[in-house]
Amino acid sequence: RTVRAVYGPPGVVQGEYVSLAALPSGNITLAFSSECVNASTGTSSSSLGILVCNSSAEQCASTPVLFVNGSSVGHGTPTVGWFADVTANAHGTPAVAHYDPFHGRLIITQCQDSWCSHAFSTQIKTGGGDVGQYARVVLGADNLLAGAAFDLTASSLTFFHCNDFACNSVDARHIDGGASVAGKHIDMLVFGARLFITYLDETIASTRGIVCEEPSCDNYTPPVTILPDTSSFTAVVSIAGNMQNGSQVREFVVMSAQSDTQSIVGTMCTTPPCAQGTKAIAVPFSGPASLAAATSFNNTVAVTFYDSQFSSLALLLFDPTEQ
Repeated sequence: RTVRAVYGPPGVVQGEYVSLAALPSGNITLAFSSECVNASTGTSSSSLGILVCNSSAEQCASTPVLFVNGSSVGHGTPTVGWFADVTANAHGTPAVAHYDPFHGRLIITQCQDSWCSHAFSTQIKTGGGDVGQYARVVLGADNLLAGAAFDLTASSLTFFHCNDFACNSVDARHIDGGASVAGKHIDMLVFGARLFITYLDETIASTRGIVCEEPSCDNYTPPVTILPDTSSFTAVVSIAGNMQNGSQVREFVVMSAQSDTQSIVGTMCTTPPCAQGTKAIAVPFSGPASLAAATSFNNTVAVTFYDSQFSSLALLLFDPTEQ
């Protein structure tokens, strides 16, 4: 059932970019963009909205949304909140990576209390360039935030690691790009002390991936092709796989959409970054799909996506080990 809809006045578009995460407190948090279009001038501005809810419909319906606008971020930007991605920080409160398209910069906004009544923002300094599209952020094993985004100037995947809680000090580096347009449609997964990053390489129309050997990604595997002939989203999840030699092995599932049909395709492996040639999985959906989100529980992968054939939001549940 729907317990909360966030409406705006005429001319306001809520939720074009949206992300959802579970918090250690048991609450859930929603981060989204809120864009306002001036009908007379045609100009627009956007804010970042953050909402924290628990399982109570009454509480979720009455909790105020915190809106973070450009003036609170600094430099008087009219646009923030694009490509919003939310996770829990080391204090268990929401941390959101989002993009300021006006200045071409990546921003981290962190809530200062459990219900996000106040927040502070930090610009992630990546060494120049227009960085922030397709942003992703995770909490690494070192209890510091890390993430990745597309560098539009360099046409590359840019990784960043915060050296302190507030992200005032950041290490950033290009991972892939140069001759390729690589780094759109990013997804990230933390496993142990390592990070598994997937992304789209538009030049070769393939889903590629790397593994960072530590939270700072000082050492990482060379980029490899995981799924060829793909052109849309990428998603990576981890599941509890089958028993091998008396112990349960973690399986990693990578999904994307085929270039020609846009149907969902996937592969599974036990050793990331799942180079091309590992076990293919038959995803039980063949229509055009644009992924919204993917997660996993036990042996089940859950995927939500837009089904353009029926103009509807679809939910797909499947066990990739039963292929």
